[in-house]
Amino acid sequence: MECIRCGAKIADEELRNCPVCKMPLREEDIDTLVDKAYLCDVPGSEKFVELSWGQSYVMGRQDSTDIVLPNTTVSRAHARIEWDGGQFFITDLNAANGTFVNKVRVQNGPLVDGDIVSIGPFDMTYRTKEPGDKIWGDVETKNVEPTQVFNPEVFGAQPSAMRGDLAKTNLVEIFQFMKSNNKSGTIRVNSEQGVGEVYACDGDIINAYFGVSIGESAISEMVALKTGRFDLVSDAKPTCERIITVDTISLLLEIMRQQDESKRDEGS
Repeated sequence: MECIRCGAKIADEELRNCPVCKMPLREEDIDTLVDKAYLCDVPGSEKFVELSWGQSYVMGRQDSTDIVLPNTTVSRAHARIEWDGGQFFITDLNAANGTFVNKVRVQNGPLVDGDIVSIGPFDMTYRTKEPGDKIWGDVETKNVEPTQVFNPEVFGAQPSAMRGDLAKTNLVEIFQFMKSNNKSGTIRVNSEQGVGEVYACDGDIINAYFGVSIGESAISEMVALKTGRFDLVSDAKPTCERIITVDTISLLLEIMRQQDESKRDEGS
């Protein structure tokens, strides 16, 4: 038996993949081969990044990585996408804030068409059809869910249910709930004004960013949002540095005081 890709001579008829290049050897496996894929919504790219068979792509915030994700919540070398045995796999490189596929934290696993790969604030869609192909719209992404109103009773049992519409639920309510219940986790905020994340440990907000703002100023900007959505992307204690040292309730009271003053100034 001979590998059609690298030409290696293979004596073992039971092997399904070439031991040299990992190419499938059996006709039925070759028929389902993914030789090219696309990672869409990658920051800094016009539309997508093309992934080629036999290649490996490291993603991270370091400029030397293959796919640069410029954000402090992304590790220098965060995750790797690589072609192996006819399909692409994603591997977390022990990143502090984890790698998520369809909102589930993963260490290693295969990618299938429509998967949403989430790293830091970035949600990227994995596709096996070239953008513009008539089949492109036939596969729905895996994380499309109806927007829900925040329900503290549900959150107590299912942290992943903590998501909602900022037009219906103010973030102050979310932060107060987490404080009163000593909750930890990472809340992602998406709006037309920008994308951000809030990191809470035992009820206290310890770090945050929103666009280019960090810390208390980021919290202030997010609290002022009237549209957008929020999602609890992790209920684990964050490992990022603590840069917000003031008590959460005191922080929120000060932010609301400043916002009230700003409204009065606008009205005068």
